[in-house]
Amino acid sequence: MGSSLLPARWGGRVVMVGPYGDCIQYEYAEPPLLFPEQDCARVVTSSATELLLRVSPVAVAVLTPAATAASAGARLLAASAAFEARSSLAAELLRGLSQTELREGVAACIEAAEHEMSAGRQLSLLRAAAYGKPYIRHAGATPSGGGGEGGEGGEGGEGEGGGGGVAEQRRLAAAFVRACRVARALNAVRAPEVGLLLTRLQYGALGPERVVRTLLARHAHLLAARLCELLGLSEMKVAVVHHWGKAKIGGAAASLSDEALLAALAPKLDATAGASHARLAAEALAVGRRGLAARLLEKEEDATRRVPLLLQMGEERLALTSAVAHGDAELIYLLLLHLKARLPSALFFELLQPHPAAQRLLIHFCRQQDTKTLREFLYHADQPLEAASLAAAEGYRAETLSQRTRGLALARQFYEVAAARAPLGVAASLSFSPAGDTGASHHAALMAHATGEQLRLLTAQLTLERETAGAPPPPAAAALAPGRWRFVDLPLNETLFRCFVYGQAPYAERLRLELRVPERRWWRIKVRGLAQLRDWPALWLFYNSARRPPLSAAAFAEAAIANGAPAEAARYAPRMPPAEAVPLLLQCGEASAARAIALANKDKNPELLRRVSAHLGAAP
Repeated sequence: MGSSLLPARWGGRVVMVGPYGDCIQYEYAEPPLLFPEQDCARVVTSSATELLLRVSPVAVAVLTPAATAASAGARLLAASAAFEARSSLAAELLRGLSQTELREGVAACIEAAEHEMSAGRQLSLLRAAAYGKPYIRHAGATPSGGGGEGGEGGEGGEGEGGGGGVAEQRRLAAAFVRACRVARALNAVRAPEVGLLLTRLQYGALGPERVVRTLLARHAHLLAARLCELLGLSEMKVAVVHHWGKAKIGGAAASLSDEALLAALAPKLDATAGASHARLAAEALAVGRRGLAARLLEKEEDATRRVPLLLQMGEERLALTSAVAHGDAELIYLLLLHLKARLPSALFFELLQPHPAAQRLLIHFCRQQDTKTLREFLYHADQPLEAASLAAAEGYRAETLSQRTRGLALARQFYEVAAARAPLGVAASLSFSPAGDTGASHHAALMAHATGEQLRLLTAQLTLERETAGAPPPPAAAALAPGRWRFVDLPLNETLFRCFVYGQAPYAERLRLELRVPERRWWRIKVRGLAQLRDWPALWLFYNSARRPPLSAAAFAEAAIANGAPAEAARYAPRMPPAEAVPLLLQCGEASAARAIALANKDKNPELLRRVSAHLGAAP
């Protein structure tokens, strides 16, 4: 009640004591309960609730007859009453108000109407404000002379009419509309059938949203919806519809069919912008009305609300179809991760089969996060070529050699499956697509053969690593590039070459036969290896081991020179044509032997002799 009034109760009597000792007494048939509140005292009996509050000063100024001479609001209210009674006094009272007083009177009537508890006096105050508003002129306006008996606007000729301006008129118009809405709202909640007795100050402190929520707690849905429409609370109206729908579903009798409930719910949801069918579908599912939930979800347009509920209902196929149709990648990813963790792999991949977009997103995710699932999916989708490539790449990215071996073995199996039948890929954009089924099968057969050879080479390299692990590197290995492995990760040619360097010539012979190394390539590798070992007798014996060697003697001589043995290289000169033998002997420092061959062939090739002479002339 503030600091100026003190309410007290004694039996069935309530006394309000003023600051100067005066008091007002109220008698009740039974002892009431007295509750102090923000700006009043609430008196509660077994049959009624009342508010004891001090009348607002603006209402006192407007409604007290004694204040008529001093209050512009009171005079405006009197003028409005006279106008309603068709009395000529209305014009006289209106002419007695200047433009400033007229604006003050309109504002006072509007404010008093908001604080008034009586609907009748609210109406009188708002009519008075509406009566005075048209006579307020903005800056620069001239008296029109119209507007009935008070058309001159009172003392407008005094030059006071330009003080308000258009902004003031707009402010008063907005305040008038707000007061009408607040009065209607308060009158509605104060009605006995509602029983929410509030003052204007309490309404302002709570706010319209809390008032609406209070009505929802009392299940006064119709009044709450009308208040939302009156006050422009679109978001709260959505909340009202949702609350009403949940109450309707929860309180429906078991005998009421889902079709009847849907017929009652759908019009309200469709007519309310922003209302969610999924919210009510969740409530229907919670109370066991699965059919109603499914029917409501059919009407839900937002896939982000529809998909989670479909998952909760166990409708994975519909959820995936809905997510893909919506086109939101994040929603599809969320759904894929949920289905992957929830379903067996075969069923999960079967769900993805009609949806290439979901397949692409799954492949993109699994390439970075879960290559095992990607490999299984590609195989399930009849794309063994892609699965084989993935297994091989995964094997080479593995940290251990055993994992690499397993990856290559798995890749070979996939290639063999692809070679046995033409690929039937369900998503052409995801699979390897050579020209025609025959071409795809041939490509797969080639890749299976190449992968098998690579696997055999890796197995051989691991064996060689174990065989040479305890032995120090031979002197011939000093010229080789250092690395983590001696044999692993080397190509076939280099592996065979290092077999000779590390004393594993028999294993090189076996590997050559197993991997079918061409004879000419094998001779080049062996010549290079024996020369690196500086095993000249073995190299000479190897040259003479074949009646017609695949390599010429020049290749043996070049290998000897490259390893710093020109004398050994000169041994092969007699087996070479004169045009090749003479330059070789000159390079090895055997000028006399070169001159002898040149003289023997001076008639056929005189250029050789000139070359020897030039070499000897240039020699120191």
